[in-house]
Amino acid sequence: MDTGLSVERYGAWRVLTAVGGKFDRAVVEAVIRRKDLTVLAELKNDRRSLVRVVRLDGRRMVLKAPREKNRRPWIRFTTLYRNGAAFASFVGMERLKRLDIDSSRPVMALEKRRWGMVVDSWLLYEYVDGRVCGPGEYQMVVDQLAAIHAGGLLHGDPQIRNFLFDGTAVVTIDAAPKRPLWGGISRYGELFYLRHSAPDIEAFLDLPRHRPACMAAAILSRLYWGWRDLKKKWKRRRKH
Repeated sequence: MDTGLSVERYGAWRVLTAVGGKFDRAVVEAVIRRKDLTVLAELKNDRRSLVRVVRLDGRRMVLKAPREKNRRPWIRFTTLYRNGAAFASFVGMERLKRLDIDSSRPVMALEKRRWGMVVDSWLLYEYVDGRVCGPGEYQMVVDQLAAIHAGGLLHGDPQIRNFLFDGTAVVTIDAAPKRPLWGGISRYGELFYLRHSAPDIEAFLDLPRHRPACMAAAILSRLYWGWRDLKKKWKRRRKH
C-alpha cells in the first residue's frame, strides 16, 4: 500500500482513506447498507459496474461498485497478492492528486475479502460538475495527459469523455493510473487511444511517426481497434 494511506477495519470490511482523512462510521454504514443516502442519478447499471451520483454527508458524490471485477473468479484470485479494483482506483486517484492533476478526489474505498480474495467492494469519490471537453479545451486535455505522463504514470482510460471542463479547468475522471509497462510505446498508445475517441484532437497531438515507439504504438492501436470491431461484428451475427 502507498504511504500516506490508511486502512481500518469495520466489521468484515476494510476501509481505505488518506491519512488524516475523515473516517465517518455513518458514511461507511450508508455505503455498505445503501441507505441514508439519496440517489440523484444512475450513470451505469450493468454486469460490469454500478455507478450512481448520490447525496451523502451533505455532499454530491459518486458511488461505484466494480461488479465484474468483484465477481470474476480469475480477477478474484489475483487479489490474493494485489489490491482489488476499488482500492486500486483509490490509490490511483491519490497518485494524481500528488501530481497536482485536477481529478476526481477520493473519499474512501471499501472491500470485503473471503479466503484472502476480494468478493465485494465500493469506491466513493467526489462528484465533478462539468461537461465533456470539446475542441476549445483540446489543448488543455493534451497538456493534462502530458503532465500525467511526465509524472511517470499512464491515465489508464484516456477517452475524451473522461476529461471534463468545469468552467475553469480540465478535470480528469475515471482514471486508472499505473506505471507504463512499455515506456514510450505505452505513452504513445494513450495518445492514439485519445485520438480514437476524438479524431479531431490529432491536430493537438505530438505523434512523431518516424520514432520506433510511436510506430509500434500505431500498429498496436490498429490491431486493438480492428479486433474490437471484429468482436462486435461477431456478436451481432450471433444475435441474428
